[in-house]
Amino acid sequence: MTREEIIRRAVRIIGTTSCKEDVLQCLTDVEVWREHVALAHSKKGKIAARRLAKALRRVDAAMATADLPYFLFAFFPREKLLRWIDMCESIESRVLSEDDTDTAEVKAADAAYWLMRKYNGRVSTTKNSSFEKLAATLAGKPNSNFHHYCRAVVARSAKTGSN
Repeated sequence: MTREEIIRRAVRIIGTTSCKEDVLQCLTDVEVWREHVALAHSKKGKIAARRLAKALRRVDAAMATADLPYFLFAFFPREKLLRWIDMCESIESRVLSEDDTDTAEVKAADAAYWLMRKYNGRVSTTKNSSFEKLAATLAGKPNSNFHHYCRAVVARSAKTGSN
């Protein structure tokens, strides 16, 4: 399914076109989470981050010379360079915490719960409910069974009292 098809389907499930921007944001959050967890598990991703950090350190050392024209620093300030180095090093040394163990499916169910509460108000965990269809759609698996994930999200929100 393409991104546009997922958004169209999610808007149709929710039942209002005014939710399109929120659906896009939730879909982006799920995709970013999927990449975040995959990167934290990937040896190749960690190696690439280490190589990039080393290259950025060389750039930082090269930019320390007084011979460079000042306008280059306007496009690539040192603070930004140091933030990139820090990000790369954190990816390289990343160990998954308990919060990171949520799968993209759980994040999709969280996002679907939020969208249903905001636009529809009714969250039902019966099989093939709109809530479950929306969660499956946001995860990019529209024909999958998300009953377990949706029930866990509703139970967690009831426990914490966040409706």
